This record gives sequence, structure tokens and C-alpha cells, in this order.
Amino acid sequence: MSFLNRVFLRAAAVVFVLLAFGIAAPAAEVDGAWTLVLITEIGDRPMPITLKQQGEDVSGSLGEFQLNGTFREGTLRLKAADFYAPEAGFKADLVLQGTVEGSKISGDWSYGEYSGALRGEKTAVAASAANPNGTWDLVLNTEVGDKPARLLLKTDGEAVTGQIAESNLQLAGTFREGTLAVKIPDFYSPDAGFKADLSIQGKIEGDSIVGGRWNFAEYSGSLRGSRIAQ
Repeated sequence: MSFLNRVFLRAAAVVFVLLAFGIAAPAAEVDGAWTLVLITEIGDRPMPITLKQQGEDVSGSLGEFQLNGTFREGTLRLKAADFYAPEAGFKADLVLQGTVEGSKISGDWSYGEYSGALRGEKTAVAASAANPNGTWDLVLNTEVGDKPARLLLKTDGEAVTGQIAESNLQLAGTFREGTLAVKIPDFYSPDAGFKADLSIQGKIEGDSIVGGRWNFAEYSGSLRGSRIAQ
């Protein structure tokens, strides 16, 4: 056998071993922000989630709810225990399952006696991080419980304008060096029983608001948020 043939056979053997042990093909990852769409009888329901993967274990957040599950052989399985759906009016485990192909996922969901198909796509963080434009679901942490708020934001340079969804309350502020700071004048809080300026501030990372704070007169607290549309 010639020298070149021996070299070729040894190289082929090495490649075979690497493929056999899965070294040649790196494992897929699901880390990052995703937008899932649950297909329901009353319409499509967009659902932004943020995932963190460690080996086959996956954890993450769905608004205020914790997600836990696995990612094995291209299949993602997640569960949000005791998830509350306003449309259903009760709590139950929300189970999500789908096949991941690149930046897309397709599969199904179940919630109590309900079920359906789902589809989703991984968020392109670089494109979303450039500005806070879009629809944001916020959760303000207060002494009397979590308070949801949906904001519609639009930027013009560093200036930010918008409103609270389903109301005429306008807001204005700035977006500088990744930090959003807006104010809603004369916001009425039923819990406090009076009007005052509501200030919201937080750093935007991809489709999430992190390290967020709110202030209302002498009251203040933390907040979190997710972009659901852009």
C-alpha cells in the first residue's frame, strides 16, 4: 500500500470517529428570545418567551411565569406550571412542544382541556436592540400585586412617544445608550386613589426590559417587560 493511501485511510478513520461521537456536528441551541404563536379557536395568540439552555435542560420566562423543560434531538419541550389565562379564567399547566429547525419552531400546545398547534421564530436580537419601537407588555411589581400594562412606543432619534394601549393616555421620553425612560402625565391609579406622573425606566436588551423601575408619587418598584410586536 502506498504512503498516500495509508495517509488517506488514517484521515478517513479519524473523520469516522469524530462523526460517531457527534463531534463534527455541533449541537443546536435554543438560547435567546422567541416569539411563539399559539393557534386557538378564538384567534392567534402571540407569546414572547426568553430561554436559557444548559446542556439538555432549558429554563426561561413567559411574562411573570417560569418555564422549565428540555431540548433533545431537535425537540423542545416546555411547561409553565399553574399558568393563568384570562380568556379561560383559570390556572393550569401550559405545555409547549415543537421541533426546532434553525430559527423556527413548529409543534403544539396544551392547556387543561384545550390544545392546538403552535409556530414560532427566534428573535433577531441585533435588529430589535436598535430601538424600542413596537408593542410592549410590562409587569409592574407593587405591594398589592403585579400590575400589567401594555405600551405602544415609537422613536424619532432619541425622542420616544406613544401611549398606553386601549386608552388615550400619552407618554413621552427618551431612549439613550440602550436605556428607555418615559413618563405618563396624570396617570390615575385606582389603588392609590389619585393622579400623578408615572415614570418608567429600564434597559432594553433584545426584546426584554431588564433592571426596570417605576415611580408614582411616593411609590416605586421594579418592573419587567417583553416586546410582543414591532
